[in-house]
Amino acid sequence: MVFLRATAQCVTERKGSSLRVTEIFSEPPSDLLIAALKRTGTSYELLLDTVYFKLVRDSQAYNEIVPLVEQKDRLLLATYSESERKAAAWLEICPRSQSVDILNADDACDYSCTYLGSDGLEHAQHCTQSSPYEIADEVKWGRRKCFSAPDNGGSEIFTCGVVKDLVERMGIKGCSFQPVYNRKTGNPCSNTFQLAAQTEIPISCISFGHGEREHICPLCGKKQYVLKNTYQFHLFQQKLPTSVDIICTPAVFHDGQAESVPLISQKFYQALKGAGLHHGLFFTPAVMI
Repeated sequence: MVFLRATAQCVTERKGSSLRVTEIFSEPPSDLLIAALKRTGTSYELLLDTVYFKLVRDSQAYNEIVPLVEQKDRLLLATYSESERKAAAWLEICPRSQSVDILNADDACDYSCTYLGSDGLEHAQHCTQSSPYEIADEVKWGRRKCFSAPDNGGSEIFTCGVVKDLVERMGIKGCSFQPVYNRKTGNPCSNTFQLAAQTEIPISCISFGHGEREHICPLCGKKQYVLKNTYQFHLFQQKLPTSVDIICTPAVFHDGQAESVPLISQKFYQALKGAGLHHGLFFTPAVMI
């Protein structure tokens, strides 16, 4: 399991030709920092030994407070305007929430190219899911939370019956709603499913050389690609399938354990947005070539 690019600590919003960057901070609550937050009128939340707040980059408050923070290494996440999303034939999707606790990941997956990490734990470069996942109980879904990733940072996408019904009603093609089992009862959950694409596109559909960093598995020599949080997929439009509304890449992306990346069609995006079920996802437009 690896981190999701869309859970980064810095949000970049495109407005016209300029970028409006909002950085999200989690810091030790020093007296100087708390005083500066109050002085600049910056909203913050103090939980135990951490203070959480966000700042617009290059604002007066940002310039005054940032010299007081300890965490200097923050990541970027680009979010796109509605016009940019509407113009995209395909959009990468990533859940905003990471709340599903998978109980049987070790048993449900086949791992290869394993190694002992610096943390003393066994890790794997490659993983293939071979059986359904189990969770402790049904996920509590809502209108603004219809999608979730696992709480361990994996790339799997879980969803609810409302989305499944929408897909069937709107004729969205290519979706697989795989069962997720309730460990208490041993039965499939009635309102929690694992969403997956039935179609994996060939690697030849993807244009490389747009900011990804190549990584070679030290055990088998297979190529992987590490992506920045601002990365956009560049796809050869003529090579993409036209009969489905969800696709996934081969499992060759991210550092550490390689994973596939799902993308949905404009039709699927408009169906989610029209039903008000889009709030739980980040959408990154792919660039067509």
